Amino acid sequence: MNNIPRENDRVIDAHAEDINREAILAKAVLPVATELRLVDLSALARHILGHENANIADLVDSSSEMFFRDGTLKFADDSGIELAWEGEIAASFSLNFTNMGVKVLFDLYLLPRNTAVSIKYVAFDNPSHDAKANTQQLADAVADALIQR
Repeated sequence: MNNIPRENDRVIDAHAEDINREAILAKAVLPVATELRLVDLSALARHILGHENANIADLVDSSSEMFFRDGTLKFADDSGIELAWEGEIAASFSLNFTNMGVKVLFDLYLLPRNTAVSIKYVAFDNPSHDAKANTQQLADAVADALIQR
């Protein structure tokens, strides 16, 4: 048997690490999403549709202040909302996470029955050639940024 890694193996490993990274962020921001869901929906829609980014940033800051250390989770000046005739509403917020040399730009989706995260960009000040080591850096940075309750 040949144990030489193939290009296809690296693609699969990278994809698995992308999923792991999204899971790490999703678990960490779930309480923030729960807080955002407490905002009056008509006010939230008005802020998003009116591109009132300062108001949205305030909502994100106040929703995250109990869970993340100051400055580690910020609104990234992009949001969206889908309003359906059936009454289902989905909102999205682009967020920046920065801590311990790890920077992540991701979207947080508040869907009718769940919450989702989609990473757009990840940067490490000291990246490793090992994708799993980079994922561990992200996990450590997230754990450090969380306020222990």
